[in-house]
Amino acid sequence: QQADAQINIRPLRNRKPDIWVAGGNSDLLQRAAVKNYAPIVTGRLFDSDFLVQQRNYCAQHWSKAGKDPTSMRFSTLGAAHICDTSEDAHAFADNLRFQSRLAFQLRHRKEALENGMLRETPIPRELSLDQIKKILLLVTLTFVWNVALK
Repeated sequence: QQADAQINIRPLRNRKPDIWVAGGNSDLLQRAAVKNYAPIVTGRLFDSDFLVQQRNYCAQHWSKAGKDPTSMRFSTLGAAHICDTSEDAHAFADNLRFQSRLAFQLRHRKEALENGMLRETPIPRELSLDQIKKILLLVTLTFVWNVALK
């Protein structure tokens, strides 16, 4: 070990980090298109048709900015979640659905209070818990062992 040693590094080919933009605001997406920032959407509780619709919505802003929409980088938030049991996977999906319902109400100013708390109400095009578990790859360790690792 060397006392007071410094390591100076330069970015590879003077490359800056990618900038990802989250949100569906038209002005925000227009600015992202002009600057060639990549849109990222939270589509994890919706089906593939919803993701296609969101990509097309973003592509309209690229066209409006004079950019080729086929060159637009586009991504979604999503992940695989490994749970100990099927019951844990079910509870996780239920929690995500609950969060999505409340976020939708707040985003669209449709919140309704019940005893001082936001009332949980289904949202348009909502998936069932089984569909959510399938889309999010909510699987058990047994599934990973028996299917994914063999």
